[in-house]
Amino acid sequence: MDSKQILSVSAFFALIATAAAGSWNAGDTIALLIGIAMFFVLLLAFLGWISRRN
Repeated sequence: MDSKQILSVSAFFALIATAAAGSWNAGDTIALLIGIAMFFVLLLAFLGWISRRN
């Protein structure tokens, strides 16, 4: 694993730990993870659209 992968994995687990440490239940944690996944998919789709446009 290179440094970018280690950083992204550690940030992902930090978000999970933060969600688990609060007064959230499992549904809130799952919603957070789905939201993060949707954000990355939309970000990559936008970057692909921009690169094809140029």
